[in-house]
Amino acid sequence: MPDVGVLTLIFALKISGIQFVLTKHENAAPVIAKVTEHRTGAPGILVTTFRPGALNGVNAVANADQDRMPWVMIESTTNSTDAQSNTDQV
Repeated sequence: MPDVGVLTLIFALKISGIQFVLTKHENAAPVIAKVTEHRTGAPGILVTTFRPGALNGVNAVANADQDRMPWVMIESTTNSTDAQSNTDQV
C-alpha cells in the first residue's frame, strides 16, 4: 500500500494525466509496466515505498535492463526524524 511519500506522487501523476495502477506487490507492477511499454512505447515506471518496497523493485529494474526496456524506478522516502519511529516498513 502506498505510504505518505508515495501519495503525493500518485496525485501529481493523476493531475498530469499519467495513469497509476496500484498492485498488491512490487513484483506484479513490473509485469503491468512491461505490457504497457510494449503496447504504447512509453517507458515503464515503478513507484515503490522505501526499504523493502525498493528492494523488491530492484529485480524488476534488472529484468528491464536485460530486456533492453526503458525503465524508471521511483522510491519514496521519509525525513530523518520520522524514519527513526516509522516501523511499518522495517
